Amino acid sequence: MTRTTDTDPPGLREVAAAAGVSVTTVSNVLNSTGRYSERTRERVEEAISSLGFVRNRSAFELRTKARTIIGLLVPDLSNSFFARLSRGVIQSAAEKNRLVVVSDSANDAQRQVENLDSLSELQVNDLIVLPVDGADDLLERWRPHPLTAAVLVANAAPADFCSVAVDDEQGGYLAARHLIDQGRRRLVFVAPRTRSSVLSARFRGASQAAVHFDASVEWREIARPDVQAGVAAARLLVDEGVEFDGVLGVNDLVAIGMLRAFREHSVAVPDQVSVVGYDDLERAQDLPIPLTSVRQPTLEIGRLALRMLLDERTETKHEHRHHRLAPELVARASTVAA
Repeated sequence: MTRTTDTDPPGLREVAAAAGVSVTTVSNVLNSTGRYSERTRERVEEAISSLGFVRNRSAFELRTKARTIIGLLVPDLSNSFFARLSRGVIQSAAEKNRLVVVSDSANDAQRQVENLDSLSELQVNDLIVLPVDGADDLLERWRPHPLTAAVLVANAAPADFCSVAVDDEQGGYLAARHLIDQGRRRLVFVAPRTRSSVLSARFRGASQAAVHFDASVEWREIARPDVQAGVAAARLLVDEGVEFDGVLGVNDLVAIGMLRAFREHSVAVPDQVSVVGYDDLERAQDLPIPLTSVRQPTLEIGRLALRMLLDERTETKHEHRHHRLAPELVARASTVAA
């Protein structure tokens, strides 16, 4: 393409024409985003040098300020599972020269909605969400935004959003099957009652294992997925005289609380009751009774979510993708007698 006059500064189109690539590819090279070969990068840089292309930095920043910031909505950063996942996103974003703003919702669905509104006011256009509750309310608020990309870390995602998640149904099945293999037949699944697809998937998997192997599983509701709620749930089970011999905690924090309460009530673990958690937190193996847990590839989830987000932003013909990663059961002394 020929410039109008000798004084017109070269733009992206001129650089693209000289390098024999698209304008999008030139933009990707300048912003270190998208996919391109080393040879393509060299051609673009050679064209920039030969044409004397100078990036208008102030205009660039005004135009791309919102795009270079990624919003990350997490339920609870005090839970090391979410902290590790956030680390995966942040590390990958740093490699792509992106800034991540992390918003902690303290396991409060309404606060998460408010946090999303705050990110919108900051003109954050790219978003990774780990829903506290169902994602519907959040998605309805996000859909009207122009030029946005969003990735859900959730099992149930609409077709018009990308998603990545662990196969929580398989995780629930693995946990229940392991308890059944240890001779347990009366299982309790201890978790909040929410619209979360994660919790329902785990219970569904546990229920399938129970049906397959002639056992039972009951959902015991708690208010929050934390240690204190686990303590309270275990005390209530003992005080009510509920007949059970296996526990599936919705996460390791709940399971840790239950182990603590069982010890207080002289309930022998794993001889009388076996306990399985979920997430395989670092502290799980260092407890007085090391905790059996379902491990999730946390860092990989975060990195994959970031990569999917950037792909959606840069791909000309983007197709929404839904990735499911496999969990792994790690057996320890809370289910397997020494």
